[in-house]
This record gives sequence, structure tokens and C-alpha cells, in this order.
Amino acid sequence: AGQQVTGYAHVDQNNIWHIVSDDPNNPKTGEQVKNKDVIRLLHVATSSWLLAHDVASPTMSTNEEITTYSTNEDGSRLNETTFQIMLESGGDKLRTMASTFKLIHMDTKVAVWTHSQKLPDWGFEQQEINGNKNLIQKSTLWWSDSLEGSDPAEIEREASRPVKKRAFILKFLELQGRMISHNAGLTGKHPYQSQPIEWPFLTKGISFWTQNDTRKQIYLLGNPFGMWIAAGSLAVIVFREANVDVDVDVDADADADASMFNPTMSLSLVTRTRLHALDIDVQKRFYYATGFFFFGWALHYLPFFLMGRALFLHHYMPAQVFSYMVLAAVHGFIFVEGVDGPISEAGPEVRLRRLQRAVVPTLAYITAALLMVLHLASFMYFAPLSYGTTAIDVPGLGRRKLLSQWEFHFAK
Repeated sequence: AGQQVTGYAHVDQNNIWHIVSDDPNNPKTGEQVKNKDVIRLLHVATSSWLLAHDVASPTMSTNEEITTYSTNEDGSRLNETTFQIMLESGGDKLRTMASTFKLIHMDTKVAVWTHSQKLPDWGFEQQEINGNKNLIQKSTLWWSDSLEGSDPAEIEREASRPVKKRAFILKFLELQGRMISHNAGLTGKHPYQSQPIEWPFLTKGISFWTQNDTRKQIYLLGNPFGMWIAAGSLAVIVFREANVDVDVDVDADADADASMFNPTMSLSLVTRTRLHALDIDVQKRFYYATGFFFFGWALHYLPFFLMGRALFLHHYMPAQVFSYMVLAAVHGFIFVEGVDGPISEAGPEVRLRRLQRAVVPTLAYITAALLMVLHLASFMYFAPLSYGTTAIDVPGLGRRKLLSQWEFHFAK
């Protein structure tokens, strides 16, 4: 009698299958399996063959049922128990822990496949295994982690075979390709997903954990003050470049009044006035240093706009590190006079510049200390949400809900 084939994450005796040839008179157990070999899979615990046939699976009418066929029966269903093994990686021979492969049913040309939907109670809520006509889906890939039941001499030879070394660039390219391939398949929707344009402004967080009894929760927000001030420092760079050729009459009352209500104009006034007070070499030094950090931020942030997978706020964290570096550079640019030098070294046609020191006024120390205090205060204020250490009452959650999009639990 046949049995439903299911999947689960843990390892036990029900995971063991013997690979044999498709010739019932010559099983050829213990031999090396190669790409495109036609095989049969014998389930050791139940002494039955893996079988696919043109019957709808329990949960998906478009896919075929995968079951087993007892070895005690007459063998009339041999064709339904043969599969071709198609190696996707790891060479042209099946190797444990190295090869990924597909099992293509010879009779109906479906791939053995699994998916996230759980079977009902009769299937103990395990994953269903069925036959998928779409052969290119990544969840049709399988791998083997042991050599149970093989010839002991073959196991010994496999264990003693030296590991082939690969060049770093090949391993790097393989890793990048696998990450891109894996991420491309994560297209499911999630209630806490967000768009990249929202991340610098922290318009949506992520609920990681709640405890109903204590009303504790972990809600990822980051440091709102820090993220917003860092986003402002990025805007200084962007608006400076966007307005570098715009003439602004800083003495005109009308323009000055308008700048109070125009963030772009205000930032332009700050950057143009500050840069025009510095000589050209100091300006170049500022752009070279800050431009590097800004490029690092863009490199870690902009590619997410090209992705079709579900994205979350935590994907912005690497870019956020660079935005803080930009913030430090912009702070120094605004408050510190000059740079430590010489700006250029002596050369065949350039004389050595005289040594100079940047002037760090008291205001620079005061503003830096103020930024640190505000960062720390913001961190402490939102720490119960970040770490779930203590429950916050409803009024407290209301005060912390600075944006309406933040979806705190137990807020009512």
C-alpha cells in the first residue's frame, strides 16, 4: 500500500533512502551516481519505492501526488517509480553536502517539489511533497547529507578524498549568485514589509515579538533622532550638488523669509555660504572625504530599489552606518575651520605647503556633545521597545508613537 510523502526539518530514520538503478534485476546499490542517471529511490523504513503518478496532490490540484509503492507488489508500476537525477551544482557526480539536484519523474516529467503550505491534521502539519510541472522553481532542488547504506569502502574513499581548493574570486561570485537567486524567490507579502524610500525617514518599523501576559514587545525602530538627523546630513550633500549653480541673494529679505519655509533653499544657503568661506583645496578635501561615505551609503541602499522581494527596515542598517559617517563629516564641515595639512605634498612642480591646523571652535564641541546627548536620550526612551525589557503602558506607547504608521501592540 502507498503512503503519503511529507517533509520536515529534523533528521530521523525516515529520512533515509537508498539510490538504486532503474533495472529491477540489477539494483547497483553503492555505486557512484552521475548526472542524468535514471534511478529509483527505496525508502528504507517502509521498504517502498518513491512514486509519482497522474493524481492530484492533496493540497494542489495542479500538481501530482507523490507517494510510495510497496516492494511486495507485482512491479507493474515500475515506470512510475523511475526518476532522472539532474545535478545543478557540485560537479557531474552526486556528492553529499556539495551537490544540489532535481528529481524529474520519467513518466510524467514533473519535478519532486515542496512548498510552505502545511498538510492538515492527518499529515501532522508537515510539508507536502508533490510533483511540480514548473521545473525551474528553486524549491525543486534537493541535497544529500550522508552516505547511509552505501558500501563502506566507498564511504571511506569519499571521506579521504582531498578537498579541492577554489580561487577566492570563484567562491565570491558563487556566493553572490546564490544570494541573488535566493532573494529573487522571496516574493511573498508580509505585514511589516516596507519600501526603500521609507527607510531613511523611519516611517514603518517591524514587530518581532510580543508577550500577552506581560504586555512586553520588541518593535524595531532604530534610533529615531539619529536616523532623522543622519537623513538630514545626506540631504545637505544632495541639495548642495543640486543647487551649486543657483544664485541666492542672501541679503534680500524676501528670499531670506522664504528660505525659512523651504528646506531645500535653507540647506542650499547653509552649504553655499559655508563653502564659499573656504578655499578651493579645503572644499576638495571635504568633497573627497564626504563623497566616499556618501558613495558607500548609495552602494548599500540604492540596489534595493531594483529588488522584487519583500523588503524590511533592517535591510537599511548597512547603509545607515555610512549615513552616520556622512553626518560626522557634515558636522565638521559646518563647524570646523580648515583642515589639518599640508593639503598637498611637495613634488617636482609643487612646493610644500606650510603646515596648517584646523580651528575647532567651542561651538563645535558644544554641538557634538548635544548630538551625543540627544542620541543617548532617544536610545533610552525607545529602549523598552527595542529590547522588550519592560512593558510600556498605553499612554507611554502613545507618547512614543511619533508617526501614525508605527503599529505598536497593546497601544489600546
